[in-house]
Order: sequence, then C-alpha cells, then structure tokens
Amino acid sequence: KELQSILLLDNRTMEHDQRITALEGSMVVDYQQQRTLAHLVNEIVVKALGGKESAAYNDKSVRGKIYCECNRDIQRWFRVNSRNNIPRKRFDEAVEYIQRWHPSTNMAMTIRQVNNQESLYA
Repeated sequence: KELQSILLLDNRTMEHDQRITALEGSMVVDYQQQRTLAHLVNEIVVKALGGKESAAYNDKSVRGKIYCECNRDIQRWFRVNSRNNIPRKRFDEAVEYIQRWHPSTNMAMTIRQVNNQESLYA
C-alpha cells in the first residue's frame, strides 16, 4: 500500500511538471518586455533612417515602410502574428534579433536616396 501511494505521488508530480512545462511554453512576453522590444525597434529604425533629423525619418511613407519591414521580419523569425506574441522564453533572443536587425537592400537604398536628395537641396 505504501509503495502504491509513492507511485501515485510520483505520477502526480510528473503530471504537474508536464503542466508547468506546457504553461511556460505557451507564455508570451509580459507588458514590460513588450515595452522593451518596442523601444528597441524604435531605436534601430531611427538609426537605420539616419536619425530623427533625416529626410527619410521625416518622410512618413519611408518611415512607415521600414517599421513594417522590421516588424514583419521579427514576426517571420519568431513565427508569430504580432511582436507581443513572442514566447517569453525567447525574449533574450528577440532582444538580440532586434539589435542585429538591418533593413533590406531595397529599403537601405531608398533611405539613402531620400537622405541624399535632401542634402542636394539643402
């Protein structure tokens, strides 16, 4: 009887561990982590545009396209439909991904053209 109780307790512990593991796997980044990721995206996009004083930053179309590209790349890499749905256990990877992110060649060329046009007329 004592052995049966031990085995039952062991099974319950294993089930409990499995449920915790499943919950941890399904948790997404919390609000503070979402804010951190949003801040990092803003920083990297502004930098890619050439700063807040650049013509590319002040061109709403270009600025919008680069934000879309950055967020789309993040969503594709993490296979989520929103940056806020990145799994919590991958938060550090998300930070690194954003810090390493660069616009596509087409977007980089567009930014350079817009910023060079501005300098020609300044």
